Amino acid sequence: RGLSILVQLSMCKEARVAMYNSEGVAEWVCEALAKSGLELEAAATVARNLSDLGGQDNRPAMLKGGIVGALASVLQRENDLESQGVNAALFALANIASHNASRPRLLRLPGLVHALVRVLKASEPNSKPLRGALVTLTNLSCH
Repeated sequence: RGLSILVQLSMCKEARVAMYNSEGVAEWVCEALAKSGLELEAAATVARNLSDLGGQDNRPAMLKGGIVGALASVLQRENDLESQGVNAALFALANIASHNASRPRLLRLPGLVHALVRVLKASEPNSKPLRGALVTLTNLSCH
């Protein structure tokens, strides 16, 4: 129940920056991304929502705070690329990669590009994970 409340709160565009800056939220997201199942799905969904429209100011902080590395780890270790957690992680990374100033640091982040290439190679044609990885790589390659 608590997980669904966090996910629902993160859906409010107007409150995304305040929620991210609330004590313990970023830490919980990082810790929960290292787990599996419902907690992973909730954390990846919260990360995606907090980096989406209304949460643009969170994107650099997510890189500095370790959330991007945790999202990349999800892509490296999860085998079910069609899972909600993997897809939310991919689209959180796509959102974060759209922040111009963060792109060079993202490209140097250990394991990120490798994880995205792994998803590209393992995905079915025209699948959600394939599209998510392509959008992320496209955002990373923009100037």
